[in-house]
Amino acid sequence: MNEEIFSKEIGEHIRNRHLCRRMYAIIDGQLKVDESNDPRHHWEWFVEEGWIKDLNDPIFAEIVRGNVTNEGDLHFYIGKDFGIDIESERIFFKFLPEIIKKMNVNPRARILGGKIKGDIMDDLWPSQKEYGFAKDYSN
Repeated sequence: MNEEIFSKEIGEHIRNRHLCRRMYAIIDGQLKVDESNDPRHHWEWFVEEGWIKDLNDPIFAEIVRGNVTNEGDLHFYIGKDFGIDIESERIFFKFLPEIIKKMNVNPRARILGGKIKGDIMDDLWPSQKEYGFAKDYSN
């Protein structure tokens, strides 16, 4: 397969998958929510907002970000490797009630941290950790 066609196919697949989720991020102690089903990557959104310079900006690795899927599950992670650590968990859970309220997360939504990277063409990579349901964390 021609590399240019393959890259275009992957890009279209990812953008279509992105249309099935809503993004959020915790930037400078504030919850930022992208109100639409946006086809962009988080880093593209961040660059356009002026929060980072580019994908290789070291700040990107520290920003807790995630999404709510069309299935309703709430995901969070950090960095290019979609990981989690103690600090990202601390920040996420501090903002979780606000995320649930602002994004109208279903009480039955699963709370999922980190991603186990797989085939780029898979629709959803498995999560590293499950934390229960949104109802367990709403105020």
